[in-house]
Amino acid sequence: LGATNRLAVLQHSSLKRSIKSPEDLNRLDRIAIGGPNVPLGEKTREALAAHLPSINRVIVGRNAEQVFRLVESGEVDAAVVYLSDAAFAKDSRLSFVISERLHTPMKYWVALLEGAPEDARLFYDQLATGETTIIGLQGSRWAQGEISQ
Repeated sequence: LGATNRLAVLQHSSLKRSIKSPEDLNRLDRIAIGGPNVPLGEKTREALAAHLPSINRVIVGRNAEQVFRLVESGEVDAAVVYLSDAAFAKDSRLSFVISERLHTPMKYWVALLEGAPEDARLFYDQLATGETTIIGLQGSRWAQGEISQ
């Protein structure tokens, strides 16, 4: 039992240009991505390897949360974020979702440990139905994703 996520590009609401593909990122002044030692950064480099060298100025964030904050604050024109985080954007908008064919899959596995409390068992059983779209708590926000068995 597990869940998946995707990469997406958010652009700050003040940016007037339309960004619809990885090629369009080359026209931006500043783009934020995750660092090379965090999962978001690894997947971004994998997906955009052909495009990153030609982007004028890449700002590297320590983690996914910082990358998200950089685009929300307008410090960068756009950022590569998790699609589950994009749902919480207030000062930026979704430009496009990066094709899953460009990077290895992002999978999050769920396991129920022996002796788990009843609430955990109920949550696991709900996930196992395949009808659940809310998959977990990220910081203080609920994240939405796809469930697979």
